[in-house]
Amino acid sequence: MFSEVLERFTEANNRYSNEIMKAQQDTINELGSPVISLNDNTALLPLIGDIDTMRGMFLLENTLQKCAEKNVTRLFIDLSGVHAIDSASAQQLSKLIES
Repeated sequence: MFSEVLERFTEANNRYSNEIMKAQQDTINELGSPVISLNDNTALLPLIGDIDTMRGMFLLENTLQKCAEKNVTRLFIDLSGVHAIDSASAQQLSKLIES
């Protein structure tokens, strides 16, 4: 009986920990791609750190969504704080620029 209770507790704790980590990752992703309004239709996307494939995909989706919400027609992308970018992420950024 004790081992069953321990197993259920461990599974529940694991699910809870995974939910917390996902929420934290979502927050990090959100903060990692801020679209800052400069005026009515212009915004800035300052990027800092490494951009891997997952972040590149998130940047593409999140930035386009934020630009649509803010009615942005011109977006300046600041890559001066980017240390490294992989080829898949570069392709995602290229798609963002085309969009």
